[in-house]
Amino acid sequence: MLLLGLAHSPALFLLSGLVCGLGYGALLPCFQTIAVQAANVHRRAVAIATFFVLFDLGYGVGSYLLGVLASSSGYSAVYMISAIIVAFTAIIYFILHHKRNVNPAIEHGVE
Repeated sequence: MLLLGLAHSPALFLLSGLVCGLGYGALLPCFQTIAVQAANVHRRAVAIATFFVLFDLGYGVGSYLLGVLASSSGYSAVYMISAIIVAFTAIIYFILHHKRNVNPAIEHGVE
């Protein structure tokens, strides 16, 4: 998103699209796997459904809000704000996921 916000040439625009596509293609299955692994076996279908409902809701609400912002500020500002949102949520993810994802076997010295 940062590259897209700074893109003033076709080459940088295409490079930012490549980076966004690779990131999206790699992270979506990883996030879905985390959601499935966090759920009990009999609730995995609910976890997948909830994941995709919230994912689609984020696309819908985010598209609307960023579209309103784009009409007043321009697309460069939208992409920069999106980059800040992504960085902020990545920090939250690392704080919350790694804080609670401690392996009890490693804690007790059993592997």
